[in-house]
Amino acid sequence: MVFSRLFGKSVPPVDPAPREDAISEPNVSFEAREEGVESDTAETWSARAHRVIVGGASTGSKRADRIYGAASDGPTHFIRPSGCRVETTDGDQLVDCTMALGSVAIGYAEPQLTRAVIETLANGHVSGLSAAHEVEVAEGLCGVVPCAERVLFLKTGAEAMSAAVRIARTYTGRDTVIGCGYFGWHDWSADSGGVPAATSQKFRRIPFDDTYALERAVSDAGDDVAAIAIEPVIEKLPSKDWIAAARRLCDEKGAVLIFDEIKTGFRLAIGGYQQYAGITPDLAAFGKAMANGYPLSAVCGHAALMDAAEKTWISSTLASEAGALAAAAAVLAWHDRADLCAQLWTVG
Repeated sequence: MVFSRLFGKSVPPVDPAPREDAISEPNVSFEAREEGVESDTAETWSARAHRVIVGGASTGSKRADRIYGAASDGPTHFIRPSGCRVETTDGDQLVDCTMALGSVAIGYAEPQLTRAVIETLANGHVSGLSAAHEVEVAEGLCGVVPCAERVLFLKTGAEAMSAAVRIARTYTGRDTVIGCGYFGWHDWSADSGGVPAATSQKFRRIPFDDTYALERAVSDAGDDVAAIAIEPVIEKLPSKDWIAAARRLCDEKGAVLIFDEIKTGFRLAIGGYQQYAGITPDLAAFGKAMANGYPLSAVCGHAALMDAAEKTWISSTLASEAGALAAAAAVLAWHDRADLCAQLWTVG
């Protein structure tokens, strides 16, 4: 990283509005590799990774077989991302259509955002007290997310959804969760190895956009429904009737409606699907683009529900780490200056 690019007096101001030529020309030029980084082939890096990392990548969706399928001989590691491009370990420059699994909406290594993070890190990013950025970003989220009256920060989307479910169960005193979508790897919604059967029985998965299945699952659960958890957009928008049915059923049963806005927040609309559709959940989880790929997530919702978190225990040492919060603050400021979501709709 050439710090003069971020702190030097000669750095020109950056127009926050998305550029029409963003794909054809990255916003930061690729520079020579750092000293000591070898120009090995992607296959070599893949082999090295498999020797020491489970599956070759700690993130399941970044494993070669998940990216390429049977033809798993493509590049697996990057040296430097910039704008919408990544430079691979074999020197190729590629347009990254995944943008870090949807977590980067403004672009890799965006100068203003990166500068905000580095300045924060230079001043110390953790201590025995909470970072002031925690309050500022929480206030910002409450200003743009329809359901947000209280906020609790964590680091990953899976953590945020687990916290939302814990809060819902604490508030209602019930156990059963009905859900549609991918909520991460935690036990409450996973059907993989190592999950106790008793835990799996408390989660009932339903198909996307199937009102009949939703109503049947709620009926079968009787008075034990704690929450309906929905990832509202899975490759396509849902029918509003389905989402409205979830809202109605939660109101009738005294259950909690949870939206997983990890992918939709700050992309579909700044406040997520709930802002776009005009249907407000009781709780919602945000992450990914909220901090433009820096490790930060949040569960937010109505005050009475969120206050139930004080009757259980949800905590993380680095939840209020200031570097990621600085990134989120910069993202909020960017959205305040430019209609980034409209640009994403146009590109999409």
